Amino acid sequence: MKNFFQKFIFHLIALALCLDSGFAFQSLVAINAYSLMSESRWEVESMQMGEYEFVIPNDVENAYLTFSQSGSGQNNISGIVGCNNYLSSFEIQGNGKYITILPGVLSKKMCDGIAMNIETIFTKHFVGGFVVMGDEESITLVGKNFKIRLVPSLFDEP
Repeated sequence: MKNFFQKFIFHLIALALCLDSGFAFQSLVAINAYSLMSESRWEVESMQMGEYEFVIPNDVENAYLTFSQSGSGQNNISGIVGCNNYLSSFEIQGNGKYITILPGVLSKKMCDGIAMNIETIFTKHFVGGFVVMGDEESITLVGKNFKIRLVPSLFDEP
């Protein structure tokens, strides 16, 4: 029962954040987790922890994610956020309104300071349940303590 109430409160808070952010109701309905698979590549524009927002610098050119489904039906995430390759899987719930990111893995390349800091924040917080929100310009995944904003990439290839 406690777990149900925690999830219920989480979803109410996420909805309040969404409405407070000025997202139109139509955008809430039209954008969902399946939208992530409609683009071949999503650029990571920013990450937010509490009141601290980290905008990805333009010189970190490899800050992108791809969301896809394998032939066996498994949902996969791959990409680079910093300098290492990232791989994980995800599950979609609630008709696409919620996405659960499973723990991922990274390659072990040596990165410069900024890229390493971005990767550390990303890998620590990009796991668990997220509410999917957005509009025609971006998708934002809102978790309990972490928010990540994705924009469609201008590049064709992942």
